[in-house]
Amino acid sequence: RSNVQTIGPYGMQLTFYGCTSLENDIEFTSLTSVCNYGLSEAFENCVSTGDISFPSLTTLNQYGFYKAFKNADIGDLTIGGSSILNGTYQASSILEGATAKDVEFSDVTSISGNNALSNAFANSTLDSVSFPELTTISNATSFTSAFNSANIGSISFPKLSTLSVNSALTNVFQDSIGYTTISFPSIVSINKTNVFYEAFKMTTASQSDTLTTVSFANLKNAYGTDSFAYAFQNRSSITSLNFPNLEVLDGTRVFYFTFENCTSLQAVTFPKLNKIRGSDTIENIFRGCTSLTSVSFPALVTIESTSTRCANSPFYDCSSLQSVSLPVLESLKGTNPSRKFLQNTPVTTISFPSLTTCDKASLSEAFADSSLTEAHFPAAMQATIEACTNYSTNFGRGAGNMTIYFDL
Repeated sequence: RSNVQTIGPYGMQLTFYGCTSLENDIEFTSLTSVCNYGLSEAFENCVSTGDISFPSLTTLNQYGFYKAFKNADIGDLTIGGSSILNGTYQASSILEGATAKDVEFSDVTSISGNNALSNAFANSTLDSVSFPELTTISNATSFTSAFNSANIGSISFPKLSTLSVNSALTNVFQDSIGYTTISFPSIVSINKTNVFYEAFKMTTASQSDTLTTVSFANLKNAYGTDSFAYAFQNRSSITSLNFPNLEVLDGTRVFYFTFENCTSLQAVTFPKLNKIRGSDTIENIFRGCTSLTSVSFPALVTIESTSTRCANSPFYDCSSLQSVSLPVLESLKGTNPSRKFLQNTPVTTISFPSLTTCDKASLSEAFADSSLTEAHFPAAMQATIEACTNYSTNFGRGAGNMTIYFDL
């Protein structure tokens, strides 16, 4: 136990570098301030180290924990302080390549520092990482590559609610494994660019994976550009998507290729999603999900394109898909909002029982490159549908390849 209150510039840099006999726990009980490079590389390459804690830390200057435990083998690591990660490279590479048990930033509430945690846990093997009090990320570089290629048993952000900057979590968890669930229970709305862009992407589809469950339990709205683009691409172990309160997707490429090649997904439901609007909003969202058999949108009322398409090829190459349910869809607006909706799938029948509004160009290529043999519309919509562009060629399916019924 140490009673040191302040570590000055370069004060303990490299102090225990490469040590092999630090078996006891180390508690910096009274330490409140670490100056520039104060603990940089201090425990780098140490092995068989016990638990280490900094319960009273309030000030962490630039590079204070830089590479502090890089490639080390330690027990638990606990770091206190509510605003300690609002500077430059403060904990960059802190545990890069390390082996540790439970890692907790126990009091951190906001992170705004440039590269504050860049590469912090990259290539590490950890039992868990948690930020139990973190609510806000407001710098695009704070978490740069923080968890890349890490093996971590669990990752927890229970109170994270505000991502107030573009690219807040871009590429942050790329190629990471170990955890089975990722959950952001406090995020209600996304309205920035690239927030989760390639966040959990596996760079190749053949990589081993452990992630089975993705949960955004209270997310209601997702806006912006590329908000979730490629976010979970090639995550072949995902079996469950939990978006129980999602109501609106509105923007450009919001869910663009988001779950591409998630080959263990079998059934997906968006129980409250009522509007999909924008440009390429859900384009190729489930591309290559070869085990996916059914997708349900029980509350979806409107699909609206603001350019030339909105739900373009969302199920491309979903080779096991049998049904897409749209029981309350009332409105198709704009040009090609559902272009090639069932491209390269084996689905043979689709129904629009509640459709009341359809712009003239809204179905022009809707059934192109599909296997559809039947499409069913309300009888009251016959004149409207027959006046739509490409009705004579079954909206891209080809004359004679399917039948359009007005029997609902």
